[in-house]
Amino acid sequence: MPLSRQVEQVGVQHSIEEIAERTTAVFAFLRDDGLLLRERRILFPESFKGGFVLIFAGEGREITVEYLDMQFEVRAGSAEIFGPNTHPQFAGNVFSREHFLEHLSQLAVVVQMRLVSNT
Repeated sequence: MPLSRQVEQVGVQHSIEEIAERTTAVFAFLRDDGLLLRERRILFPESFKGGFVLIFAGEGREITVEYLDMQFEVRAGSAEIFGPNTHPQFAGNVFSREHFLEHLSQLAVVVQMRLVSNT
């Protein structure tokens, strides 16, 4: 596959379903901690404020990954791992649909580091 097709296209509006699918795949590292995708909800996909909720659970732990109203949040139980108050390496937690996927891999790295440091 040509390199141009492997690089995430910047500024392309992706569907919420596609963003949820890609986020699920990138957060597959949670399986290494025994956390499996328990729930996947798509919310208001026709709206620019729409999004999704992914809940990974196992061994008495629950991680919620949410993208709604252009805000990306990750919680371990009730503790904010990434969100409006905690967003290391980023200026905030708001990402448009056009730009969310270009940041997704780095977001996952930040979340993974925060989860490791909180255990």
